Amino acid sequence: MERVRAIINRLVRKHSDGTIALVVPEPVASVVRAIISGSDLGDLWKAECTCGGWQMLDAQPEKLALAS
Repeated sequence: MERVRAIINRLVRKHSDGTIALVVPEPVASVVRAIISGSDLGDLWKAECTCGGWQMLDAQPEKLALAS
C-alpha cells in the first residue's frame, strides 16, 4: 500500500491539473481505489473474483497529499 501511495502522490504532483488514467489489475486496483477514495481496503480475495471493469474516481490532490 505504501508503494502504491508513493506512485499516486508522484503522479498527482506531476499532473496536478489534469486527468490521469491508470490501468491496473486486481488486487492493485482495490489498493488504488482505497487510497484515492479514502475508504477501507476490504477483502482482496473477493476483489480477485470480479471479471474486469472500469471505474472513474474523482480525487482531490490536496486530500491525497495529506494521506501520505
